[in-house]
Amino acid sequence: MEKQDCIARLVAEDAYIPLADVSIPCDVGRIREMAVGLLTNEEHAVERQIIFTLAQEKAVGCTAFAYLLAEGDVAALKSTTWEGYTLLREAAYAPPAKRRRLAAKAARACNTLLWTNFAFQPARRGRGTRVVASTVQSRLLLACLPLEPLRSTAISQSVAEAVVDFAIGLRQRAVSAHLRGGTPAEVLHILVDYARGASKQLVDAGFSIPAIADHIYDEVMYTHRYLRRYGFL
Repeated sequence: MEKQDCIARLVAEDAYIPLADVSIPCDVGRIREMAVGLLTNEEHAVERQIIFTLAQEKAVGCTAFAYLLAEGDVAALKSTTWEGYTLLREAAYAPPAKRRRLAAKAARACNTLLWTNFAFQPARRGRGTRVVASTVQSRLLLACLPLEPLRSTAISQSVAEAVVDFAIGLRQRAVSAHLRGGTPAEVLHILVDYARGASKQLVDAGFSIPAIADHIYDEVMYTHRYLRRYGFL
């Protein structure tokens, strides 16, 4: 299915839209499944490390070096700091072919984070470095930091599902409110009410709701931007 048709189906059937210009699954259930998998499966340790960076820094460049830093962090957490960061030292002298492979991995990782709702794509100008920014879903993971050496960074299934369901629910309410013609203030009020009512399970698990306050406003503005971009408003 073409990207435009897929997004039209998501908006019509699931009241959901990605905050990026990327091809995504046409089923919000598949998006949820992949997002939970990024948080719980060992095979996604590098992507999860980029998510933790987004939680702290609020934006990440989709570059070979950013991907390399994530790989280095994963290696350091699994062994020793020296063994992990030896990777970075060697990469500084990597041949162009290796740097191109890392850049391709970084691009794929950023696309994955965009369509699983761990990142959104701000306005891009010119041909500069591609940057992705944190969403409510990634920002919530501040509660999992700092990471502990020699321990898995994977999150429990129940907590991962709670984080992803909360964030998807927020996006769905933003989409529905905009499609009903709500003003930004009205949409923000709806999302804040939802966050207050749905956050108890997250708060009980140690997650910080105040940490996502400014990101809720991003949900209002960027959901509107992408609904307009794809012709729904």
